[in-house]
Amino acid sequence: MQPDPDRNAAAYNLRYAVRLHEIEDARRQAVDELDASQRQFEDALTGFRNRRSWQLFLLARKLYSHSFLEGWAGRRELLRFFGTAPFKGIPTLAKYDLVPPKIEAFLPKPLASPYFSDSPNQRAIRTGDLAPYDLVILPVFGFNYRFQRPQHLAVQFASYGHRVFWISPNTFLDSDSPHSFEITPLCANLWEVRLREVIPDIYTEVMSAEQVTGLANCVSDCLRRNNLQRSCVLVQFPFWRQIGLELRKRFGSLLAFDCMDEWQTFPRVGDFARTEQPLLLREADLLIVTARALENEFRAAQFDPLRIPNGVDFDLFREATAGDASYKRPVVGYAGAIADWFDFDLLEALARARPQYSFVVVGAFERERHVSGPAVERLRRFSNIHLLGHKPFAEVPSFLAGFDVCTIPFVVNRVTEATNPVKMYEYLAAGKPTVSTPLAEVSALGPPYAYIGATASEFAGQIDRALAEDSPSKREQRAAFASSNSWTDRYKMFDAAIRSKMK
Repeated sequence: MQPDPDRNAAAYNLRYAVRLHEIEDARRQAVDELDASQRQFEDALTGFRNRRSWQLFLLARKLYSHSFLEGWAGRRELLRFFGTAPFKGIPTLAKYDLVPPKIEAFLPKPLASPYFSDSPNQRAIRTGDLAPYDLVILPVFGFNYRFQRPQHLAVQFASYGHRVFWISPNTFLDSDSPHSFEITPLCANLWEVRLREVIPDIYTEVMSAEQVTGLANCVSDCLRRNNLQRSCVLVQFPFWRQIGLELRKRFGSLLAFDCMDEWQTFPRVGDFARTEQPLLLREADLLIVTARALENEFRAAQFDPLRIPNGVDFDLFREATAGDASYKRPVVGYAGAIADWFDFDLLEALARARPQYSFVVVGAFERERHVSGPAVERLRRFSNIHLLGHKPFAEVPSFLAGFDVCTIPFVVNRVTEATNPVKMYEYLAAGKPTVSTPLAEVSALGPPYAYIGATASEFAGQIDRALAEDSPSKREQRAAFASSNSWTDRYKMFDAAIRSKMK
């Protein structure tokens, strides 16, 4: 294995990627707010157009246009109008309406596309010492999505000198672009690859044979132009199976499948992706899983998975200081996605049972700024529940620093039983005790790291216990555990497994 990169350089690489991610988050927020303003404007305009005065204005425009702008053809139309209007009524006046331009038409081009790249190019120039292979990532989401395992691993590989090509599943070139691809730097040695060929929705749609060929050709153009030689194709979602196989055939790449969730029962995953997974399990050269449940499931099916759990960027969370928010203490917090498995009923019961505690939720459905939905609206009735919405990953450590206890309030089902929560490691890196429902991966830790409550009353009691037992020594104990589960450690496990298969 190559020597570790300079600690400061590796930290800079991560912070550069995280900062870029934060800037992209701000760009998306600006565009979302512009879209919302456009919708509000159009709603107001619709109400205005429905007024009788506006219809009279449009009628006047029609009469003026026929009389003075359209020549004799307009005058003949005007005579027909006067002849038929008393019997058939006034025809639609939409043709004469005023249509304001869309806000998007006035956006500067960098603001309209991710990462503000002024000059996407076609060449990936490696920085620093050479690593023995390149990494091509067929990801589970775009790099600009929540900063999680896929982005952390990509940055780690890049920090160790591998060229990393992240194939974007949701950002594309114009169909008339003279190039089949463009690449945009995300940090040293890591590039996002945008293809001219549009990729179907990887979660719900089907990929045809023609699309496989077109996409494989675009990716291959990128990799050949960048002189790809020894390489690993890392598939993070089974939708990509056929592209991964095609790249292995064309470049002799190692094909690895990082199965990070129970995709067969995962919400909103379509039949195509579900049927591709059993094939990919058989065809991959290397199978990696995150959780014991997945490891046991695949071993029972005669596969040979390597379990590499999630991890944490320890320094980022350990060094953070609390923000300025002044909630009544103790503060019981959650930071992460609000998805199908979030237990709203549990949070409501906790707020009722412990009115003296502040419950702070950092996160939302997808990337909503303001959490919404019927289940959420019930929570807004509680003065001790604070729903902060989505926050950029760069801000999450400071929120954790301000929590007294961190929680994982998930419904227990097949999806969550097969989850190795990233937030668990982030909570512990901040020195905070974690109170969770009985998820297998969390329950395995036990106090002082994790306190488990199966019911609302048990959960509330475990929050009380975690608060009562907390101490500087226990916070140091949790931090020490997190420091031994860093993303650098996870990278080294990946790297060793890939190298062993390449021999």
